[in-house]
Amino acid sequence: MKFANQEDTKHLLCTSPGCGQRWSINIERPLCSFHKWGSNPTRTEPREVTQGEIDNIRDKRYWAKRILADNNIGIRRPVAVVEMAKRAMNVQL
Repeated sequence: MKFANQEDTKHLLCTSPGCGQRWSINIERPLCSFHKWGSNPTRTEPREVTQGEIDNIRDKRYWAKRILADNNIGIRRPVAVVEMAKRAMNVQL
């Protein structure tokens, strides 16, 4: 359903002043879940990235190493995913 202009979509927005989110709860008046329940998403403190994590990001085959390591400890992936990881690492199938 397309709306001609912004006025047509106004009835879908939270009625809290300044909020541009779509409403999801309409008990007393249409509000987004944040303004109705007052729940704020938890924020975590930024952390430093270790050199090992940077090296893993730069490694083009990190994903394949991770899949094969998971496979070795019993975490199962689809067969096609494991086969792609083996091919990327030049492991005999």
